[in-house]
Amino acid sequence: MKLLRSLLFSTGMVITIPITLFALLLLAFAPFRYRFKVTSTWSRAMLAWLRITCGIRYRVEGLEHVAGGATVVLSKHQSTLETLALQVIFQPITWVIKQEL
Repeated sequence: MKLLRSLLFSTGMVITIPITLFALLLLAFAPFRYRFKVTSTWSRAMLAWLRITCGIRYRVEGLEHVAGGATVVLSKHQSTLETLALQVIFQPITWVIKQEL
């Protein structure tokens, strides 16, 4: 059953990625807020799809400790869930990638 649910989620993700990328290509020269709207909407949809197909829910604790301004969030990237959730929780978000620390 886990395999079937995982395949169902992955299928939905694979189907929606090209559609989202096409929308982003159309908005390549649009202001950031429009592109961010597309990516955050897709992330919300994938989190909802994850809940529907796999029954996975998440809860965020400690947001009251995050300052109202710029914040640095370090992520260990143990799953796709956190990548999707961070996009939804911290808005707007900018990714900084470093090969190693």
